[in-house]
Parts: sequence; C-alpha cells; structure tokens
Amino acid sequence: MKKKGMKKRMLAMVLSIGIMGMIAAGFTAQVAQAALQPAISDLGVSESGDGQGIAAYCSYQNYTEQSGCEMTLYLYRKEEGGQISILLRRKIPYASSGNISTDVFKAQEGIYFASVGTNYGSEVMQTYSRSYYRVKIENGKVEVTEITEGTGDVNADSQNKGAKTDKEKAKGTACPHNWTYELERQATAKQDSLLAYQCTICGDVTDYVEVPNSAYGVFLKETAEKIQNAGTGEVVIDTDRWMSFDSAVLKVLACRRDVAVSLYYQYQGKRHHVRIPAGGDVSGLGDENGYCGFLYLTQVFGEEEQAKE
Repeated sequence: MKKKGMKKRMLAMVLSIGIMGMIAAGFTAQVAQAALQPAISDLGVSESGDGQGIAAYCSYQNYTEQSGCEMTLYLYRKEEGGQISILLRRKIPYASSGNISTDVFKAQEGIYFASVGTNYGSEVMQTYSRSYYRVKIENGKVEVTEITEGTGDVNADSQNKGAKTDKEKAKGTACPHNWTYELERQATAKQDSLLAYQCTICGDVTDYVEVPNSAYGVFLKETAEKIQNAGTGEVVIDTDRWMSFDSAVLKVLACRRDVAVSLYYQYQGKRHHVRIPAGGDVSGLGDENGYCGFLYLTQVFGEEEQAKE
C-alpha cells in the first residue's frame, strides 16, 4: 500500500511539473511573440547627400512575415493652413533589423515630418517623428533643421489630443482618416489608369478603381504623335484591342499622305491586319462623331493576307 501511495504522489508530482512546464512554455512563447512586435527608431527627415532635396528615414527591428502587419515609411509636409500632404511613401521590406529612406523629394521651404504606418488589416497605426523639420534653401542648398521648441510633439499635434506618454508614442496613433482618390497608376495604351481611395494622412487604401477608356485616350494620343512624327515610309500600330481612330488621328493621316500605316488589331479572338497606303484617301471615313472603327477601315482598304503574330 505504501508503494502505491508513493507512486500516486510521484505521478502527481510529474503531472504538476508537466503542467507548470506547459504554462512556462506558453508564457515564454507569449514573451517571444511580444518581443517580435516591430519597433521603429531614429525616425525623421534629413537632406539628401547632394543637398538638393530631402527624404524621410527610419531604423526598424523585429519586422518579419510573422509580424502580422505591413509597414510603410511616409514623408509629409505641413501646409500653412494646417493641412497635411503626403509627398512620398515607401514600403518597408521585412527584416530582423534595417535602415530605410524614401526617395529624394526636391523640397521647397516649409515644415516637414515623417511617419511609419503599420497596417494590421483592420486598422492602421501611425508612429510619427518626435519633431517637425524646417527646410530652408540657402545658396541653392537645402538645409534641414529639427524644430525642438514652439510646435509641440508631432504625435500630439497631428491628432489634437495633447501630450502622450512614451508608451503611447511607441504604439502609434489611430488615424482619423481623410479619404480621397489618388492616382495609383498612370494610364498606358494597353492599361487604364488606376485610382486608389486613400487616406491623405496615413496612406491606408480601402478601394481601387480603374478609369474607363483612359487607355483608349492614351492609345489615340500616341498613335497621332507616332504618325505625325514619322519619317517617310511606314508606321506600324499594334494593339490587342478592337477600337476606332478618332478625328485627331484621321486628321494627321490626311496631313501625312507620305506615310503608310499598318494597323494590327484583334477582334473576336482573331488577329487582323489592315494597311492604309501612303496617299490613301481617308476623307469621309469618320462618322458623325469623328470616329472610324477598325472593321470599317478593313472594309475600305482590305484585309492583308498575313496578320502579324
């Protein structure tokens, strides 16, 4: 009986040690997880090496793919009316530690500051530089001076919440958001421009919208310029879309009668090739709105036997 009692006490001790070990392991894991939270230091604004511009910069630690967030470095300007403008932004790459700066901004005289936005998906927290920076241009060189008096802390001033503790500054501040559409991508002849519905303060984006027909506008502009600026010979216009020439393109064609135009386009999954010969009559091709479709051009000038692949 004594042996059984001893075994029970030993088993209870082993289980107790095991449970304590699991609790300790869990506590250690929580401490390790907390230690991996990204940290920002040395956040500010400085002149570029050539003295012609400024950039925001920061150092960071413990920022990995397991951090559960994305961080972006921003350079701001504080306008005279108190408004804040985002000038530059740069995504911070994951690393256990690193230093980063934005591109160089060709600065004008004024007040600037920096921040790091930490996007957790559901909210964006901002960590601001502790000071504003006054930029002056003397003898063609940019001079940046940290403002240490008379402006207050950037964290407090930008949020109008008074003084903050060091812990609050380290954590960042919930952004009040000021939403507007910002140009995210310029239109090309093959791709519409893209607008981001973005906060002008922290840079958070909630939606993207393509601008309809913006690529078409670029295509027409580039086509007219290509024909207008061509030497004698032949101009090749190649697109994967089925569109029309507008009155501006038709006008250039009528003026450059010494230039032939080979047009490649796609319609219902098939490549087509139509050639407008030099001196070809393009008068009257446009409809009441000045547009001439590619299929109509093909009817007028004929389909070439071999389309460019």
